[in-house]
Amino acid sequence: MNPILIGGIIFVMVILIVAVISFRSEDDVIAENQEEVAPQTVEEKTEEMLKQQADGGAVVGQDVEMDETEAEQAKEPPAEKEISEKEPAVDPKKVSGLVGHYTADSFDERENVWKDVSGKDNHADEVRGEPEIVEENGVKFLMGSPDVGIRFPTAVMTNGRKYTFIAIAKYNGVTGGGRLFDGYGNGSNYLSGYHWKWPWSAKPRGNKGGLGGAHRSGTGWIAHNDIAITDENVDDWVLTVDQKLSFRLNGVQRSGRIQPFAVVPQQMTINYGDHSRENGPWWATQNPEWSVAEILFYNKELDKNTIRKLEVHLMKKYKIKQQMRPEINTLNSFTWEQQKDGWWKTVEDCNGGSSCKEQFQVLNKTGADCGDEGALRRVNLHTHHRNHQKHGGNGRLWWESTCIQKLKPGATNQKTNYVSISDEKNIDEKLTKLVGMKCRDGALNAFDFEESNDGSRMRTNYSCSAARVNENSCTNIQAQRYGVDIHKNYKATRNNERNPNKGPYTASEGQQLDCGTGRVLTEIRYAEDNNLTRLEGTCCNLEDE
Repeated sequence: MNPILIGGIIFVMVILIVAVISFRSEDDVIAENQEEVAPQTVEEKTEEMLKQQADGGAVVGQDVEMDETEAEQAKEPPAEKEISEKEPAVDPKKVSGLVGHYTADSFDERENVWKDVSGKDNHADEVRGEPEIVEENGVKFLMGSPDVGIRFPTAVMTNGRKYTFIAIAKYNGVTGGGRLFDGYGNGSNYLSGYHWKWPWSAKPRGNKGGLGGAHRSGTGWIAHNDIAITDENVDDWVLTVDQKLSFRLNGVQRSGRIQPFAVVPQQMTINYGDHSRENGPWWATQNPEWSVAEILFYNKELDKNTIRKLEVHLMKKYKIKQQMRPEINTLNSFTWEQQKDGWWKTVEDCNGGSSCKEQFQVLNKTGADCGDEGALRRVNLHTHHRNHQKHGGNGRLWWESTCIQKLKPGATNQKTNYVSISDEKNIDEKLTKLVGMKCRDGALNAFDFEESNDGSRMRTNYSCSAARVNENSCTNIQAQRYGVDIHKNYKATRNNERNPNKGPYTASEGQQLDCGTGRVLTEIRYAEDNNLTRLEGTCCNLEDE
């Protein structure tokens, strides 16, 4: 046989083999991932996925169940109402610190520059492609295809400066997904509001986008990206308000208690950042089709009252409805990416009779936060893979919480007395004093544990919502314990005795206090159950406003 022909056949065979290896079916990849990960619970499935996409953007091909709270939200979206004319509002130009203001009318198609109308002349002249000015249903906006993007100047937002970034935007059509607002430079891995749907679904993977999340290096996800883009809501304008450690969507706070390690990009962009198709990793296969009506940048972190007035102004302008007491699964991030290996060290049980100081210190600065217009409905202390069949324990921890939002703004701060974490006194007594949080006729809306400067003592800081509860409706509940009361069907369930003699973390971990839909926690306290720990709480109905 002709040697040239033989060589050609071998070359074709090599190409075919490489193709088969490279292009395995999605189902094969999913099955492989599921076999390797084998997470214990819904929460652990979710966290394993977050670990796999630690850079904040990978679309993980794995189905994830929704927990009960997420299922409730999916079935029954919160009621909405028109913004009342009586709601206090403010024109963006009347708020000090405005350094960048971009509208559809201010885009110069001839020069291909988005002109700044704040009076600071911070024009956005780094434009890829040619955005188009469009007007539909009385709203004029800038529209771009997947190949069109804009970078905003560092004068309006860059690393090392405080900022408030406000946008009115939406995906243009149901196809796409991905980052509409993306950071450029400084290794920020920044996204604001728009990404793939969370939890990610293998099918239809990447066909529709998601809303509600925010991510940045150093802290990780600061808000869940769990609002799916559907045929019903794809045409709705969306209002996002982004600060370094806070994220809001359509007037609702979605971020929780965040540690101050977030990285801000060199420049904010529309479809032109580090994770655009041209610059991003393997999964950045499709840039979104986007529509943006208005962008605002302030050179400081605006206070909540000012933000609410700006939100009312913009929601009226773009006919965005106000949600009625939505229930948000809130992320409470604790320096996840700041650890040496990206994870917390394993939380070891301590020996009976010791002070268990190290376990107390693990709780330092952890907690939950619903903001000044939210209240806690559900809370539990969670460890990632405390006893995992395949992977062992890494001890990464956080407080999971569900917050009822859009309540009467305002909160009153409270503190427990300091408790010694250095002596060898009874740990039950210490925990009783430390965990005791009580708001009486208001609801708990935030808490965290604080270690003293010398490291010998600890106390709990907490706050009570201005929203009142109906005291006649209050009932006491006991915590549901993971691996005992719930999630019994998982083979790799936690093996946590919740024994105070083995430490405060061991006593409290994996216990969920859940008041149920529409009810809030007014008290959290330490209790016992057959010589083991079982946290208790008081749940009440909110008063009608």
